[in-house]
Amino acid sequence: MNNDMQKTLDEIKRENSSLKGKCANYEIALKGLEQKLDTNVETGKGISETKQEEWMMVWKKEQDEEM
Repeated sequence: MNNDMQKTLDEIKRENSSLKGKCANYEIALKGLEQKLDTNVETGKGISETKQEEWMMVWKKEQDEEM
């Protein structure tokens, strides 16, 4: 394998690793949101779709700022 190909492969590996980390963070946050939603539904305090969309937008903004 030549040097340029190795550099490209190494860069792809780094990007893949970074994306896996971000994906794991999103999955953890999503589970937290699901638990909050489940708790609210069980207690009869379900949230509207509008409120859920607002929470998701705020969460996404926070995630983008962390990058």
